[in-house]
Amino acid sequence: MKVLFVHYLENIGGGERYLVNVINSLPENYEIYLLTPNSNSKLESIINRPIVKISKKFKRNVGPFPSFSFSLFFSIREIVKNNAIDVIHLNDHYLLPSVFFQKKKVVFTSHGLWDVHFYINRMILKYLRPSVMAATPIQYFRLKECVQDLYLMPFFNVEKINNMNHRSNSKNFNLSIVGRFSPVKNHFYAFDIIDSLNDSFRLNVYGAKTLDIAEEKDSYELKIVNQIKTNTNIIHHGFISEMEKIYNNTDLLIITSNTESFSMVTIEALSYGVPVISTLTEGSTSLIIDGYNGFICNSKDEFVEKIELIKKNYSFYSKNAYESSQKYVKELYIDKLLGIYENR
Repeated sequence: MKVLFVHYLENIGGGERYLVNVINSLPENYEIYLLTPNSNSKLESIINRPIVKISKKFKRNVGPFPSFSFSLFFSIREIVKNNAIDVIHLNDHYLLPSVFFQKKKVVFTSHGLWDVHFYINRMILKYLRPSVMAATPIQYFRLKECVQDLYLMPFFNVEKINNMNHRSNSKNFNLSIVGRFSPVKNHFYAFDIIDSLNDSFRLNVYGAKTLDIAEEKDSYELKIVNQIKTNTNIIHHGFISEMEKIYNNTDLLIITSNTESFSMVTIEALSYGVPVISTLTEGSTSLIIDGYNGFICNSKDEFVEKIELIKKNYSFYSKNAYESSQKYVKELYIDKLLGIYENR
């Protein structure tokens, strides 16, 4: 079986972690091709299996609409023809128009609202008729009117963790926020939360600017970094790809995002026995069982209250976090994915 993955972004975010987890987890007898516009992308640094890497420049617009890329269209057609590709797997709705007229199976991993928000996106899905995987029930029911071959498949963490009662060795209680520097991640909300806690709490900030789009300018990153410098209880670690380094230094993950279509960091944290407190998002409603493995909060005061509650009853929430993560394991996901690839 030969699978062609097409991806645009170079930096590592949740969607990229998902893509790499899938590539690394496919059977050895699968031949993997990866097409990106980057000659030396960060994706490659965390892929731990042989792949055929193909670098072809192609453009992607920055708005919510998909765009047809002639260069990408002809690159895909050439790769499919020359290498007898069986399946094309896309991880970004921007790229869907570029697989028009390809007489190969198309698999699409849906990541959220934008995939079907605009009428043109729904029309493209109806025309292409790909096999589509939705990560949350909300996504699943949103897609039902567009595609017939649809599967509810929450993402997974590839790491095998055996620690059911996590707690960092630090004398402080370590909170962490993990994500790119974007207004949608709402870092300043997290900064307000740490300011409302006493000095026994620390906030670790993992991430940096990753996209060149209007709302994620260099000036926005500088604004975040400057505020971090003014607070001795906030530590910026920058971008770190090794999950073990992040979650072994984290007692509690906080998510202050305005929206999250799934939230890979939630799955990662739970698998390390790290409870999660989040704003109300599409991802949090499908992953967090309020009062069991974390909490969903709608105010700063509620965040503070629940953080202190988890600290006092840490072993209970940590154990539940780990146990709830066992629903999102590699073996279950990959077995179902292989069935989709192989039409069984």
